[in-house]
Amino acid sequence: MFKESDHVEFVSAFLYQNLGLNVSADDITVQLSDTSFDKVTFDYDVDIDNLNCMLDLYISELIKHNASYSDSILLKQKIIYFLGVFKNFGFFTFDIRGYSNTLSPVKVIDIVSMIINDCEELSKANSSTDAIRNLYLDKMKVDGKVLVAKFALKQFFHSDFGDFISFVEKRITDCLNETLRIIKAVEHGFVRVGQHKINRRINDDLKLCIDFNTDDYPANMPDIY
Repeated sequence: MFKESDHVEFVSAFLYQNLGLNVSADDITVQLSDTSFDKVTFDYDVDIDNLNCMLDLYISELIKHNASYSDSILLKQKIIYFLGVFKNFGFFTFDIRGYSNTLSPVKVIDIVSMIINDCEELSKANSSTDAIRNLYLDKMKVDGKVLVAKFALKQFFHSDFGDFISFVEKRITDCLNETLRIIKAVEHGFVRVGQHKINRRINDDLKLCIDFNTDDYPANMPDIY
């Protein structure tokens, strides 16, 4: 990382490699000031399908902490299904604000309240039980299936799905914090290199002197990214 633009390119690549998030470098900011205010941030509408890698990480984490394998796989199927419900409503991205120094919020539209309210409106209009049921099925059906019952929808949204979103928020922060640590380590290493000089006498008539001029950093460095 020998150019300032390399910082954001590195963060973008690191997010994709570790979390499967395809965040454009243009939407990433790296702030370095050699103080406690150093930070890495981004504000990006992440495609819902980009969360599949993080879902795999989440399920692996649950199993690692002794959750039932079969229950974890079932949960994964339900979360994938529920992400499909968002697409049914026309929501194909989640607005994610990534921060290296605090929790990275994921803006999730409360489609559950929309669904429940629509069903309640039918109930107030004295619609039949079948009409209410059909409305729910119509809104919740993905690939011809409904995997979350109406009576369990709110609990699923706030607990099972909510826990996954919380995992995403924390893992993004951890990832950005690690990119900041690496960038600062590289910067510090570069400064230290500039402080070293090598002097070696080859023979009585020849002496080797090597130093690394960092005064023009990064203008004198090659574009190797």
